Amino acid sequence: MEMIKTVPSEIRKKVSRGKVILAGFGAGPGFAAQKTQKFFPPIDFDCAMAWLEGFRHVIKRARLEFKDGSRMYFIGSEFERYEPKHSFDGKETK
Repeated sequence: MEMIKTVPSEIRKKVSRGKVILAGFGAGPGFAAQKTQKFFPPIDFDCAMAWLEGFRHVIKRARLEFKDGSRMYFIGSEFERYEPKHSFDGKETK
């Protein structure tokens, strides 16, 4: 799995026990093609990354949504950012 290697180790550690409820990506010129997969029951982070990896060659942008409301974003097959769930006061929620 190459995409998972682009996620910084401290973030991988933080999400390793998290459950993913949705994965999606855009591909093609102007993101003309897209695919979204909902997971019920939610799946482990490693399994979600394996699902994305199968489309690595066409991904322009991708995201994972976690059960706790946090999200992870990729540009192409490279990690872009992780957004923890935040409350309305701007503080990260547990």
